[in-house]
Amino acid sequence: MGFNLKDIKGNSGVRTSIPSGRYTVEFLDPTVTTTAGGDPMIKTKLKVVDGKEAGRYAFDQLVFGDASLWKIKQLLELVGSKLVDSTDVSPEEVAAELEGNKVSVYLEEGLSNTQKPINNVKNYQAAPTVVAAAGKKPTSPAGKSLFS
Repeated sequence: MGFNLKDIKGNSGVRTSIPSGRYTVEFLDPTVTTTAGGDPMIKTKLKVVDGKEAGRYAFDQLVFGDASLWKIKQLLELVGSKLVDSTDVSPEEVAAELEGNKVSVYLEEGLSNTQKPINNVKNYQAAPTVVAAAGKKPTSPAGKSLFS
């Protein structure tokens, strides 16, 4: 099987970040791992689902440390998870809840420790529009926001 490269444009092999701005993203492949300090952590891909950058990816890490559990709870609230009222939640359950859900995030261009382009994920909010079933009007969440 051959590949048609004639009409391929763009990336010359140099990694570029997504331009700074607000994007609707979908959680893909949330994977449970551990930080160097031993805390459970979810690493996840965030796929941009609309606009000019649709199909590109940013990445985020959600750490299950005492100082950051509130962020995980609020993120679960944004995606409408019932886990927010649970008293014994595992990182694996949170990862499963996030998979496939959409939220709005602000992506900020930055550089990694090795000076490679990255996106810093900031200010999670509810996705701007929830598509309604046939015959019903779509709804728009009231700007619920976190991680300011």
